[in-house]
Amino acid sequence: MLPLPPNATVQYAAGRLRSKLVMMMIDIWEEHFSATELRCRHCRTILAVQDTTVVDYSGLTISTRGERSGRKIPAHVSLAVGGGRSLGLLKIENDFRAAVPTGSKRRRMESARLRWLRGLDWAQQLGRACPDSRIISVCAREGDFWDMYATQAANPEAAGLLVRVNSENGHQVVADGETCDLHSYMTRQEPVGWQTIHMPARARIVAGMGKMARARRPKRTVKLQLRVARIALKAPGRRRKTLPLLAVLASEPSTPPKGAKRLHWLLLSTDGTADRSGAELVLERYAGTWAIEEYFRAFKRAARSKNRFFGEPDDLRKCLTNDALFSWRIFDILRAAKDEPDRLALDFFAQDELVTLYFCMENVGFNDVSQSLSADLSIRQAAIDVGRYSGFLPSKLQPLPGPEKMRQSMTKLEPAVFMYRALKEENPFDSSDSQ
Repeated sequence: MLPLPPNATVQYAAGRLRSKLVMMMIDIWEEHFSATELRCRHCRTILAVQDTTVVDYSGLTISTRGERSGRKIPAHVSLAVGGGRSLGLLKIENDFRAAVPTGSKRRRMESARLRWLRGLDWAQQLGRACPDSRIISVCAREGDFWDMYATQAANPEAAGLLVRVNSENGHQVVADGETCDLHSYMTRQEPVGWQTIHMPARARIVAGMGKMARARRPKRTVKLQLRVARIALKAPGRRRKTLPLLAVLASEPSTPPKGAKRLHWLLLSTDGTADRSGAELVLERYAGTWAIEEYFRAFKRAARSKNRFFGEPDDLRKCLTNDALFSWRIFDILRAAKDEPDRLALDFFAQDELVTLYFCMENVGFNDVSQSLSADLSIRQAAIDVGRYSGFLPSKLQPLPGPEKMRQSMTKLEPAVFMYRALKEENPFDSSDSQ
């Protein structure tokens, strides 16, 4: 066996421990979901945004022999968003493709659709746990198929549904006793108004010159023309069944700037009214999907921050689950530091964590933190100080640390927080009870 890199022995032991204690991840998920449920109860409307991403662990050492492995693990995530902030993860499914059959395209498509149906089920579970809140499951174009709408219609009170239509599906609607194409029907509707949205920038992967290259969706402000109508969506094939839905067409009539793609969104929703305010609300809810893009960015950066050492190859899936939960916390802290900078740090950090942070910073040479810890410490300042502990220097171009620096600092602080809490519970130097 090849020798492990420095400090790898502890990492390897931790990996073996995670391999054996399978129930530990179940307990962590239950605790996280319970906390998410409590946060959701304070919001009237919660968006359960679901999407799929691929986390790339290629190039990282993930075996006990120091071998390099090119593993890319797909993950289907459902993120709860409400009140302008992320409320927590509902679920992450990271092994669905292990059971995907290698047969026909139809069988592969059916297997892929199961994860979107399970995402709707997660939203319905949250709806039953939070009866005073309205849960809306928000899906990308992959979630646009008949069974999604039919499953929601079977239990409409548990959760609503909002889906972006895939133009390749060719949906049909019944209008005035006739069947016609959904998209054609919506383009014939009279515009009800305009709505301006602010699209954040996003890095994306494009193919070109025989290889993959990175491109960037520019940050821009878009003015969309809205059309809205109540429709009766027809079941595929010869079935006569229909489902009542609200359709909203939001399109960009002008030519977009160079490098940008023209927006043309056709959305189907189970909730809303067929007027301008209803169309604006549906569009606003769909824009909530950008929160999961930000989370994926934090997730991927944090997941690639260090090597992993495991006894079994399948342990990487368990590691991905742990990374997903840890990355959500980093994402939540950074999002709040940007959007709600004056919120209290104690809403996001335990007091023990902040005490440990500033104690460690002071002991490694930070002379300006002695008065930092206070009850009114803001989340923005706390996030900056967490980043500073790993070498981050705030500037005008980058006022907040990135996910990598946050993970480095929080990983360094974790054992110190553990020791601080252990010493608080029982002082090993206290011999008053010993005789």
